[in-house]
Amino acid sequence: MIRIERKSLGEYFFKREKILLAPAEATLFNARRNLSSPGVFAILLASMFFVASFFSRTAMLLLLTEILSLGFVYAYAFFQARKLTVRRLPIYRTLHELEKTTVILEIQNRSRFEISGLIIEDKFKLSKDAIIRLAPGRISPRSMLRLNYVRFCDSGMGKHDIGPLVLRLTDPLGIFEFRIINDDIGEIEVYPKIETIPMVSVLPSVDGYKYGNYEVASRGLSVNFSG
Repeated sequence: MIRIERKSLGEYFFKREKILLAPAEATLFNARRNLSSPGVFAILLASMFFVASFFSRTAMLLLLTEILSLGFVYAYAFFQARKLTVRRLPIYRTLHELEKTTVILEIQNRSRFEISGLIIEDKFKLSKDAIIRLAPGRISPRSMLRLNYVRFCDSGMGKHDIGPLVLRLTDPLGIFEFRIINDDIGEIEVYPKIETIPMVSVLPSVDGYKYGNYEVASRGLSVNFSG
């Protein structure tokens, strides 16, 4: 199932992703770099115009102009998001350890406009490097684009999931963000890797002249055979 999510207001000020560094190791800029986004700037600018509108008509006109402009940009990005679909082409249901596999992703643009600035994310849990991020670039109107990535099945045996598949879309100004999410989860079972081993040579005992080439007088007296 494909659904559309918009970036919430709280995500402009608080990071949604996990912080990889401890707070003591991360610099103040890296810990708060999301506050330098165009969305935060637009919110602060609107707040400033709103406060100034109580004292100046010019500020009120600027506030209304910004609201109308943001509404147009939001509607444009939302229309593009509704015309985008993303899916993963079927792959093998069973693989083996350390086997290399190629996953093909398909993005379809059903709108009459060229779309750029896309980021596609997938989770390939069969690999230790499970997080995949690709930047497809530009997609022409009413066209389809295919991307692929290669991973090794080095995350152990058993059943593993692939997905969900997320396509991130931002408007030309980078203010609003929409996520086209494909919730179809693929399940793949990883079997152990089968390797051929050389034949184990069993050499005759030096005392084999007593009983033959191999020293098996009775059960349990030799490790060469079971007896």
